[in-house]
Amino acid sequence: MFRALALFLVAAIGLWAGGCQPAASPVPSPDTPSGQAQVDGAGSQTRGGQPQGDRPAGSRSEPSAASADSEWVLSDPPPDGEVLEEFWEVHRLQGSRVGVAHTTLSRVQHEGQTLLRMRNLTRTQLHRAGMPTRQEMEITSWQTPEGRWVAFESRVASAAPGPGSGGSATRLGRDGANAAVIWTRGTVRGQELELITQTLGHQQRRTLAWQPDWGGPFAVDLALRSRPMQPGEQRTVWGLVPVVHVPAATDLKAHDYEPVDLPGGVQRLLKVEAVTRFGQQTIVSQLWLDAQGRTFRSWIPAIEQEIVRTTREEALRPAEGKPLDLLAASVVPLRGDRVPSPHARTIVYRARRTDGPIQGLFFEGPGQQVRLVDEQTAELRVEVITPQVPAELPATHRLAPPGDAERRPSNFVQSDDPQIVAMARQAAGRETEAWRVACALERFVSEAVRNKDFSQAFATAAEVARTLEGDCTEHAVLLAALCRAQQIPARVAFGLVYYPPLRGFAYHMWTEVWIADRWVPLDATVGQGRVGPDHLQLGHSSLEGDTALADLLGIVSVFGRLELEILEEQ
Repeated sequence: MFRALALFLVAAIGLWAGGCQPAASPVPSPDTPSGQAQVDGAGSQTRGGQPQGDRPAGSRSEPSAASADSEWVLSDPPPDGEVLEEFWEVHRLQGSRVGVAHTTLSRVQHEGQTLLRMRNLTRTQLHRAGMPTRQEMEITSWQTPEGRWVAFESRVASAAPGPGSGGSATRLGRDGANAAVIWTRGTVRGQELELITQTLGHQQRRTLAWQPDWGGPFAVDLALRSRPMQPGEQRTVWGLVPVVHVPAATDLKAHDYEPVDLPGGVQRLLKVEAVTRFGQQTIVSQLWLDAQGRTFRSWIPAIEQEIVRTTREEALRPAEGKPLDLLAASVVPLRGDRVPSPHARTIVYRARRTDGPIQGLFFEGPGQQVRLVDEQTAELRVEVITPQVPAELPATHRLAPPGDAERRPSNFVQSDDPQIVAMARQAAGRETEAWRVACALERFVSEAVRNKDFSQAFATAAEVARTLEGDCTEHAVLLAALCRAQQIPARVAFGLVYYPPLRGFAYHMWTEVWIADRWVPLDATVGQGRVGPDHLQLGHSSLEGDTALADLLGIVSVFGRLELEILEEQ
């Protein structure tokens, strides 16, 4: 179950590249300082390191890599131990095949103790605006035969197809210089889970409160195997959600056996409804299990994600047909004849959520006010915000000053990285006033990130500083890091931006900086020192720790479920 959520999270994060290059406004902001920052050359490309320390049996000291001459090649499981079960799966989004997974369950020995090790390696290829990007996710978990969880480690890597690959093969991990890698290792010690997360140039440690009967990233899978469900039965399983690394409760409700069409033929499987809750997120899915509790099919309706167990031969067969383009599939349509004007300072929108309540969906602040019309409809008044406009914030929108999370370096915003510190110093020049410095940094990022493409899923600031490529997420995290390096509090904002080629609103990320008494938005994809009212904000994040990715999942709430219309402009 949590394996399915991991793909869900990777796909959700992948949505951010949609519409990440909005059309630049020809109207300069009167509040933007003049002058251009000189852009230096790119540094050498490097990778993230793996957290070091003792590991249970079967840990990998180095990541596996994809073969350069094959569409889908997954590495074999570690050679030690006794393989108890091995299976393959095909992953689909909206009916299009996007990936393949290989899972093994083995009995291993570690320091005289017998452990069960479950390892899943998933590779996906997603397209955005016709550009492919690959993700590789490897999760390994250890527990005792009695079910007590011991430890886990994970690696998430993403990269664009390498040079000379013809757009199909990608080298990830050790052999992939262009790969963005996040390593995480966790160990259960008493009633705590100790986590170490490593990205390029930065390692972060944190501790979570953990109950002895909670499981790891395969908690649901292993619980269903050890005690298969019966029709009408209900139970709750606690475990760790991969990628975001937070505890989650999954409520399981078994219905009845029904025929299910699988690659090997029709089977009668038990349908189970699963509802997983973590933080502010609720994810509903369906599972189909055999009598031994093994999952043969899963379905997450929020993004039309399907995972089906199949044969090795079918899993490794090259995908056929036109690939799914996440940008085109996820654009929110704009109703009516009006489109956002580049000259506008205020736009009023009507937003309608087609599947439920709209309250709480959009962020409310000085630049975006929300008025409910009915349960599913709201009017959004979006205004340009600068340090001088409005001259005074309404009492209802006065904000608390930023905290440490918006000021200090983190795994995604490595503002203490030497190359970022040097970049920030160069871009700021002799400017000392915070807003002028922030605008200079915005221009610097806009010009320095020369390869503005959609092939990166979510690189960290230090990785972007070296590759100087990416889409809106890469522009946003690099600008946030440069601002923090210059002692300007910064965070990222996420939501929607108007995307003219598809006449709709696409998922987008930009940066906010704290100036005087307010958060002021900047968008380094256009570098105008001004964010227009064509940006609709869903939320914001300091990107503190690996759980920062969970902050971005609000996009799932609007995937295929939102309609927008312009009512008036000023």
